[in-house]
Amino acid sequence: MLKIDQRISTKLMLLLAVLILTEIESKSSLFPLLLKKGHSPKFPINIVVGLPITEGSPLRNPFRLTITKSQPVFDVAIDDIYFRKLLPYGALEISYVDTQLSDAIGPQKIVDKYCNHSVDCVMGMAYVFALAPVARMSQFWGNGVPVFTTSAMVDELGDKTNFPLLTRLMGTYRTLAKMVLKIVQQLEWKRFHFFFNDQAVSGNSQGRSECYFSLNAIKNVFNHEKNIVWTVEMFSEQTATRDKFTVLLKKASLLTNSKK
Repeated sequence: MLKIDQRISTKLMLLLAVLILTEIESKSSLFPLLLKKGHSPKFPINIVVGLPITEGSPLRNPFRLTITKSQPVFDVAIDDIYFRKLLPYGALEISYVDTQLSDAIGPQKIVDKYCNHSVDCVMGMAYVFALAPVARMSQFWGNGVPVFTTSAMVDELGDKTNFPLLTRLMGTYRTLAKMVLKIVQQLEWKRFHFFFNDQAVSGNSQGRSECYFSLNAIKNVFNHEKNIVWTVEMFSEQTATRDKFTVLLKKASLLTNSKK
């Protein structure tokens, strides 16, 4: 059964795409006013959803997004948009490409769509290292191609100089970091030890973990606080033993509690 928040999020994403594309074409973000003034957006709007067919590695697809899981949500959202007459029937054309969770194949398939003049908007891109080059290049495609995602919460993707047309609908790790800082300031904590799983420790080339990305955002916020001191220790959950965890936890305790 489809969750209501998924339908709302997807519908919002589709409508935002129309508004942004309309703004790019006419320099106005008010869709109803455009219609009154005689400005008519070019329909259909070609929306390319880049997702894998299979879940693959959780390191590359931490939220387990796939085309099979997402397509019904898009179908329901589009039907709802037409039923409520928010857009004329046939205004949205959705196509799906299998990114294979690859930072080479995924971006190339989106580029192919652009070269075929069949992309006005990009959505999805579960693998953050495949999303980044697409979100970076899309500003140079024609008048610009907006990119929407519900999964890329990485702090670095908030740089609007490099990713001006990227919209993230599910919040960011920077928001989490600001919340953590508020709690830390309230409790007057000063010393921290970041202790988390990251496969890069064992030389894995699948990318960094969500633990890394979330705590990296917190670390970046902490770096602006003069009274906060932090240290870091990473481990691989695939190779760490019980004895190794015992050593690492004792180290974490000493680093955070031995000094005032």
